[in-house]
Amino acid sequence: SDLHLFLQWCSAGTGRSEPRAAAALKAMVAMSLPAAHYQVTGKAFRDPGAGPTKEEERDLQMFGHVTGRTEQALVSQRSAAVESWAIVNQSPGGILGMCREPDATTRMSHGQMVAMATADGVVRIGIVQRLCCETDGALSIGLRLIAKAPMPAAVRAAGIAAADGKKWDRALVLAEDTARQ
Repeated sequence: SDLHLFLQWCSAGTGRSEPRAAAALKAMVAMSLPAAHYQVTGKAFRDPGAGPTKEEERDLQMFGHVTGRTEQALVSQRSAAVESWAIVNQSPGGILGMCREPDATTRMSHGQMVAMATADGVVRIGIVQRLCCETDGALSIGLRLIAKAPMPAAVRAAGIAAADGKKWDRALVLAEDTARQ
């Protein structure tokens, strides 16, 4: 909207409320809801109440558990779509300077939600606040991080859409961040 553009381009902004510190971290970044859901759960998405697939039943009968190979085969290409980024500085409430390789093809936009997993296994959700294309074509972004951990969920539309047989879809539940509103 026009107001959104005005606030981003013309207003003075809110300024930095927390000090930033240099960082040298790697993060796996998911830029779609299916990929973010997969990062949070670590498993292929299934409709609630759905039984095991034929491949899983075969694994259970043969090995007594579902193999990693079968589990990986169930993960869709959309769910596994992540990029490796470098974090160059951070603060408790955000990250600035996540560097993306010039040959990355996934589109990004201001205000987009992304999920970021670091080596410690923690997945955090952030909102793109700043985009900067470097001279070499690499993209640097600034993220405002959501303080609370995301919780995976399965949702489906109510009413007419549910009557049409629409299946379940992925969702993330984010607790209210009252400290930063």
